[in-house]
Order: sequence, then structure tokens, then C-alpha cells
Amino acid sequence: DNDYPRYQVVADLKGENEDLSGLLNPNDEKELRDKEKQIKLETQELLKDGGEEIIEEESQEKGAIAVKELGGLLFADGKEYLEAETFPHREPMSKPNYNKMWYLQEMHDHFFYENDHRRYIPHLAQPITKLQFHETFRQTSVPVIIPFDMLRNHGVVTKGWTLQELRQRFPYTPPANGKLPLAYNHKSGVKDGLDLGPALYALEQDVELAKGGGSQRNFPRNLMIKSKYLQMLEVSRPPFIPRRRFQPPTLWMGTSTADTRLHMDCCDNFVQMISGTKRWFICPPSDARELLPIRCDGIHHSLCWASVKYPNKSPLPPKDKAKLDRTNCFTIDLTAGEMLYLPAGWWHHIENLGPTIMVNMWTLGCENVAIALDKDPLRSDRQDLKKCPAIAQKTAAFIHQN
Repeated sequence: DNDYPRYQVVADLKGENEDLSGLLNPNDEKELRDKEKQIKLETQELLKDGGEEIIEEESQEKGAIAVKELGGLLFADGKEYLEAETFPHREPMSKPNYNKMWYLQEMHDHFFYENDHRRYIPHLAQPITKLQFHETFRQTSVPVIIPFDMLRNHGVVTKGWTLQELRQRFPYTPPANGKLPLAYNHKSGVKDGLDLGPALYALEQDVELAKGGGSQRNFPRNLMIKSKYLQMLEVSRPPFIPRRRFQPPTLWMGTSTADTRLHMDCCDNFVQMISGTKRWFICPPSDARELLPIRCDGIHHSLCWASVKYPNKSPLPPKDKAKLDRTNCFTIDLTAGEMLYLPAGWWHHIENLGPTIMVNMWTLGCENVAIALDKDPLRSDRQDLKKCPAIAQKTAAFIHQN
């Protein structure tokens, strides 16, 4: 899964967006943006006429309950969430343990320590505002799963697809000899003319990843893509922070043999499941003491690989089992039609339960720093964070808009 470079932009801590203009061109999404505006207007009109109460009543009839500790919002599995145990409060590690990790991990550990968290990620069962999302989940580092249908009031058009539906959208006729082309490398998504037809056919056949010279593959594993390809897949950007505060989107495709090693990212992660189901093994930030990374990549050490590589391995090496027994990890399944919000600092290993397609977007570095600056001054005096408070003010203004 690590054949392609992970694109972790944290140079943004100085307020810079690097040279991403060719990837973030809003003109490439014009048709998608127009469709989003129409969906947003139609949905908000429905909610004005008592539609919100109807949605909440229907959710409650299906078993959803309000969870007081999560802003009184409705969750489809609120009962299961409240029955899940709360993580023990663990003091942040001693200073030397942070030296090899992303330097903001210490801030996130303090941040996480101050808030209660449960060994469960609930499914939201009502539309919410940007402010509700910010106050209930981002400010407290609480993960949540949100069905795409609960995001229509923000104009989100993303939906779940079957592979058959996507194959019709991106047709491809395999060669007579059955040999699939090695048509993709890590630059395919930043060029014009990306054809997903061969890759979708490979996924439908559930073939193993094939590799060739020049990093060529038979389907893209993790591919940074231009805005225009979001429009092709009808994938909206997450609506809860400004569009410019995201790194370029990443398209992930994989068959049933694919998984990703246990790791931690610097940045908030918004994961949109387009097709299939992925199983996530998730550990809270406070488990860093048990999962102390074997290495952290990038100039800011922003992508950290855990000392336990594959927690789903059977049998687990005794040393790995002993480590995991001391953690608060748990598993969830993310299915097509759902978005997972996973805050920065949460460890995760991912495996496919069959062929899958997902699109994720990480926030830019300053966005993660800014959200905690008013709560934890631990790093607010750093020179390389000097532009983050200004970015925080812009995000705050965005959050309070309708």
C-alpha cells in the first residue's frame, strides 16, 4: 500500500499552500458546484417546511436516540455508543517520547486527555450545521460516521456506488488475451485523460495488484487527483471547513487483498466511502505510548508508522499481542454511502472486505493547529505557527455562516 508517496502537506503551517494551483482549480468543478448549489437549496427548503422534524421522527422510529454528551444529537446507534466503555484518562507521555513524532502530537495528547472518549464511533442520524460539527466533534477530537444523506443540507452530492454502476459510467472492454494494462502510476491523477475503466474492471475481477516498471500498476492504490476527477465521480468536498483548507483529494482503489499498515496522520481525515466496505482498526491518540512509531516520515514527522504493523495478522507475534492488549483499540466497518471523520492523531489500520473505492481529504497543517490554539497554548508561541491564528479566524467565520 506504500508504493506511492503519501502527500502530507504541512508546510502550510507557515500559511503557504505550496504549488497546488493546478490541482485545486475551481473551474474544473463547475458542473459539480452547480449541482451542489441546487441540492443545497432544495434540501434547505424541505427542512424549512418541517422536514427536519420529519427526518428526526423517522430516525427515532428506526431506533435512533439523542446523546446528551454529543450535543443532544440523534444517532442511529446511540444506545450502543452509550453502552461502550469510556477510555481511561492517561497522562501525556514524558517529553523525550515525543521527539521522534510529529511535534504537535504532544498538543493533541493534552487535548485528547481533557475530553472523554468512548470505544465506539457512532452513526449520525440527523442533518447538522457546521457549528454543531465543530463544537461536537472537532473541538473534542471525537470521530463520527455521517451518512451522505445527512449532508444534503450542505449541498453534498456524493453517493455510494456499486462496481457495476461505476463500470457503466467508465466503460472498458478488456483485451482478448485477458491481460490487463498497467495503466497507472502515482502521477496519473495530476494529468489530464485519467481513464478509470481498466481499474474498475480489475476491481470487479478482484485481481491482485500487479506492478510493472516505472511504478506502473493495474489499478491506482492511492492517487492524488485533480479537482476535475471529483466531478467525474460526483464527489463533493466535506462541507465543514473551507475548501481551501484541504489538501488535494486522494483516490483509493483496492481489491480484497489490500490493507494499510497501522499508522497515525498529522491531519484531520474526512473519508468518503464510494464503493464496498473497509474494516478500520482504530486506536486513540493516548495509545501512542504503546504504539511508539518505528519511524515518522516527512520534514515535520507528520506520518508515523506504528511498531505493530498489522494488528489483523493471525497469529499475532507475542510481542505485538502484548502491546495491543495494553491499548484501547477497536474495529469499525465503513460502508459505501458513509463519511468517516477521523481527527488528527488517531491511529488506524485499514483492510478491505472485498473490492473498495474511497476518496479522502486531509486538512492542511494549520487547520489542525488552529483548532486547538485557543484551548492549549502549548505551541502557540512557535514562530512557524505564527500565521495559524489568522487562519483560525477565517475558519471560525466560515463555521458561523449558514
